[in-house]
Amino acid sequence: MKSQLCVAVVGLAVVAASGASAQSAPVGPYFQINLGSGLAGKTDVSASSAGVSGSEDADLDAGLFASAAFGMNFDNNFTLEGEVLHAKNDIDTADIDRALGANLDASVKTTALMANAYYNLGAVGPINARIGAGVGYGQAEYEILGGSDKEGGLAWQVMVAGAYPVSEKVSLDVGYRYLRSPDFDVSDAGVKVSAETGAHVVTVGARLGF
Repeated sequence: MKSQLCVAVVGLAVVAASGASAQSAPVGPYFQINLGSGLAGKTDVSASSAGVSGSEDADLDAGLFASAAFGMNFDNNFTLEGEVLHAKNDIDTADIDRALGANLDASVKTTALMANAYYNLGAVGPINARIGAGVGYGQAEYEILGGSDKEGGLAWQVMVAGAYPVSEKVSLDVGYRYLRSPDFDVSDAGVKVSAETGAHVVTVGARLGF
């Protein structure tokens, strides 16, 4: 699944670059909302208890993603954007559960404030395509062993998307992003757990220009 998503992203970027024309997203400020799902991804989990340790690249179950952004399209094809996002996924830790003899019952929530930059590739048919990247401060909350704990730190993402204009000011958006949550370490009842999470997220959105 991960490799298929990566191939799709690269393919869209290549098609967009080769088909780009003089058309681009309308210049000016905009507000956008996005809803979607983390369809795939992994949490690199390591855990130890009473001299027994285990580690696993645990798969993420599909979960909810939502964000809101305010940005500015410039006449040089660049866009700058501020975004608030939230994502939640359950974590499949079956192998570690068996090794430790305990059910971690794990999930991860990520809330982050991101600064994003996009380059508008131009029109591919009726779609205005763009690629981008973002970095910001996030908070990862892991629910493990019936409890939860939060840790803040660096969050980052890379994105590719296409907008379909339905009027001069309104467009519909479809996008993909790889979202990396802040790293996390927690100890509870003699069990130490470390986790690093990256999710492949697909979104649909609506954009209103001003």
